[in-house]
Amino acid sequence: MMIDAKDSPSEDGGPTEEPPPTFAELAPALEFCFWVVVGLAPFLRWVNGAAVTTDQFVIQVTLTSLAVSGAVALRVYNWRWGKGARETRSIKSRPCKPPPTGTQDYQRQH
Repeated sequence: MMIDAKDSPSEDGGPTEEPPPTFAELAPALEFCFWVVVGLAPFLRWVNGAAVTTDQFVIQVTLTSLAVSGAVALRVYNWRWGKGARETRSIKSRPCKPPPTGTQDYQRQH
């Protein structure tokens, strides 16, 4: 793939350097990967069969446990500190408008 100089404005005409993605930008993709592993775990157990030795059982349980805990942890992270949470916080931080004037009259009557 060829990058044109006009598509990437820089002083020397070469491609511009973008900063590496932050963890917050990668967290949704990582969460998806963890959920895929959690979803495939029962299928892989069915295909591979039950563990024959204790070592195999420990590895299967450990990998599944790590995938579930990682998926849940990233779900909490994305819910709490992700892009959607920032938008929700900005809406909540806005000052409330006073109620319409007709509301006070209605409350006095009832």
